[in-house]
Amino acid sequence: MKQIIAVVKKIVRHAVRHPLATIRQLSPRNLFRLVEFFRYGELDNFDALFALYGGAGQVPEGEPPRPPCALAQSSDSRPTILVIDQQVPHFDADAGARATYQYLQLFCSLGMRVLFLGDTFNRDEPYATLLEREGVELLAGDWYRRNWRGWLERNGRYIDFVYLNRPRISRPYVAPLRRHTRAMLIYQGHDLHFLRLRRKFEIVGGKRLLKQARFYEQLERDLVGRCDRVFTFSQAEKELMERAWGAANVQVVPLHIYGDLAAPTDGFAVRRDLLFVGSFAHAPNVDAVTWFVRDILPIVRRHMPEVRLVVVGSKATDAVRALASDCVIVAGRVDDRRLGELYRQSRLVVVPMRYGAGMKGKVLEAFRYGVPIVATSIALEGMPQIGGLISPQDAAEAFAAEVVGLYRDQRRWERMSAGEIDYLREHFSREAACRIVADVLGLEACR
Repeated sequence: MKQIIAVVKKIVRHAVRHPLATIRQLSPRNLFRLVEFFRYGELDNFDALFALYGGAGQVPEGEPPRPPCALAQSSDSRPTILVIDQQVPHFDADAGARATYQYLQLFCSLGMRVLFLGDTFNRDEPYATLLEREGVELLAGDWYRRNWRGWLERNGRYIDFVYLNRPRISRPYVAPLRRHTRAMLIYQGHDLHFLRLRRKFEIVGGKRLLKQARFYEQLERDLVGRCDRVFTFSQAEKELMERAWGAANVQVVPLHIYGDLAAPTDGFAVRRDLLFVGSFAHAPNVDAVTWFVRDILPIVRRHMPEVRLVVVGSKATDAVRALASDCVIVAGRVDDRRLGELYRQSRLVVVPMRYGAGMKGKVLEAFRYGVPIVATSIALEGMPQIGGLISPQDAAEAFAAEVVGLYRDQRRWERMSAGEIDYLREHFSREAACRIVADVLGLEACR
């Protein structure tokens, strides 16, 4: 009851600022999900969550509602996989969404019939249309929001696999899926949330964080035990789940999947400045860039006063925007074209993560563009055989010294750039991902 009252208070405060939006968006399901998020300790950014689970993003104006997907009436003999995540993946916003999008593409290339259900049930554009062009069928809109359980009861027997993403999104779906399907349930947590929260507690303290970490540990352990297979992007987290929970169903898979890779054409001499990339809806990124600007960048600029930091990422907080100065450019969210330009213009990428969990997409993205990085141990955690390429730096002084040294050393910069491309070819190729996933699902390799 206390949780419901707390959420209602937040809704009332929100309604004072946005009364029409509140009336339009409020529904029993939305209230239930917001109460759940309160239990997970995730209501700090209430306006964003409220907008996410509101009425926006439905069928485009002027377009009639699409008929529900009826698997029983289909002559399609392909194996069917249902993918569940929070929303249609905004693949240009954060690493997790990009990973979901790439795995949807991978499932299509394995010759599967691919269905996607977003927990918001919103048809976010242009991402929804792009997914449909890939061959993915979307279970989106008001009809599915109201009737998804009934749809699952009628069609569940025709689903062969379910790919569940993130703990708080996955939890409500496991029981109905077990009741109405015989599908293999595959759980992908993206990272161990409890581990990330526990590490944050070790830095900033707070009983609330510790309680939240314990809550997530129980939730994640339960999901690992209830699902048939568990995918993780991190070798370190696989070993932790096996050691701490006795899990024997965990498979490491690539976070991102790359096809053709080429060495960068823009060399050392034409590049300048430092780049940080990350979504600021993710608290570890806020902490990382704040730490870098406060404790590391001043040391770097004592040696190289001309160097600036460019900060790129969606949902910049007030704290991040306040970092802007003559030597810190807060660019906010940019599209993929502009992001590519920034990678090609930057001499180094910095990844100063002090806490977090899972593999870091920003590291792989820098590798894709062949931009050498300076990173902490947390930033490199879970990456196979990374020690021969990059030495982590966890203290501010050591991190700054590595930035200065690598920024000035052309030969070392060129060796690391080439090594990053080779590393992706070995560990994150499309062929490797297809082989791993096809083996788990008992399918032939990608077409």
